[in-house]
Amino acid sequence: MKYLYTFFAFLVINSVQAGWVDEIKKLPSIGAADIQSGTLIVYPDPSNISESNYKGLANVLCSNASAQGFNMVRFMDSVVYLNSGKHKVHSRYSC
Repeated sequence: MKYLYTFFAFLVINSVQAGWVDEIKKLPSIGAADIQSGTLIVYPDPSNISESNYKGLANVLCSNASAQGFNMVRFMDSVVYLNSGKHKVHSRYSC
């Protein structure tokens, strides 16, 4: 029975995380996002956010870090990815 409760809690937590990530994907400044291994991976939309705004966006995203199960935000270089398909970290912020 204990395992059933643990499994149910795991499903609820994953559902909440997925819902939150889906909501931030709707922001015009974010092209894609996912939580992997305790890190929020963000592909910003370069046409809707400047590099000078990354820190402010990271602060807003970090305000939900503990509830969503991540402790770092990594902004990926969307332009490099679109041009070459390579994943390159542009900047990272600890929450």
